[in-house]
Amino acid sequence: MEETLLAQIAYRAFGDWTEWKTPKGNRIPSWSELPMDVQNAWTAATETVAIQVRKDELNIQPRADGR
Repeated sequence: MEETLLAQIAYRAFGDWTEWKTPKGNRIPSWSELPMDVQNAWTAATETVAIQVRKDELNIQPRADGR
């Protein structure tokens, strides 16, 4: 799955879970409204999770440095 698509799916789930509101009640922006650095952060986070899931499926232990 393309990394950006996985990030968009995760962000949509986050938005749905929070009813698209911040804790102060402000509207959370849509994916396309997010600054590129925030989109990149979501993409990096979801790719890290995807890598860990693959490792877990293969029963690969993480290195001492956490990677």
